[in-house]
Amino acid sequence: MDEYTIEVIIEGYQETIKSYSNSVYHVVDAMVNLSTVVSVSKITREKDQRVWDFNGDSLEPLRKLRSEAGNESRIQQELEKIIEV
Repeated sequence: MDEYTIEVIIEGYQETIKSYSNSVYHVVDAMVNLSTVVSVSKITREKDQRVWDFNGDSLEPLRKLRSEAGNESRIQQELEKIIEV
């Protein structure tokens, strides 16, 4: 399990939170499930300093997809389309 640092916007403020996961996909999904997180700016995997830059994109499209899909494998497929590992 890896440690990730996530720069997010919560209620209009830039915050940094940590998460532990086996993949960046699960980190993004966790942020989608946190309703207080408006957007993600950047995710950094601490062990190798790998960075995924999201440019502050809103999580609403992913939340909408999650509510419509209801299928974890479909959600994983869509995340893989937008996140390069």
